[in-house]
Amino acid sequence: MRIVLGLEYCGIGFCGWQSQPQGCGVQDALEAAVSAIAGEKTIVTAAGRTDTGVHAAFQVAHFDTPAQRPLTAWVRGVNSHLPSGVRCCGHARWAEISMRVSPPHSGATAMCC
Repeated sequence: MRIVLGLEYCGIGFCGWQSQPQGCGVQDALEAAVSAIAGEKTIVTAAGRTDTGVHAAFQVAHFDTPAQRPLTAWVRGVNSHLPSGVRCCGHARWAEISMRVSPPHSGATAMCC
């Protein structure tokens, strides 16, 4: 299943969005949180990136997982593993959103602010 997350974060203390060898990217924090809930290492892909210290009001990212969880469990579970200043917010079915802007994507689910 593909899960799409809406994130907001304060960039202070992070070296930008992208994963870094020293683990200081927002992506590193999100991948650790998602992996904890999915029960396996999970790679997250974002729609864009931010630089060191830059904040995001709605960063969109997705990941694929065979793990079956209620949508609310992804949001609450991921948030419980994220550091202060980063959060995943809300949820909606991807098909409901994509119908407004493009043809629906089979089996995709979205969580949005």
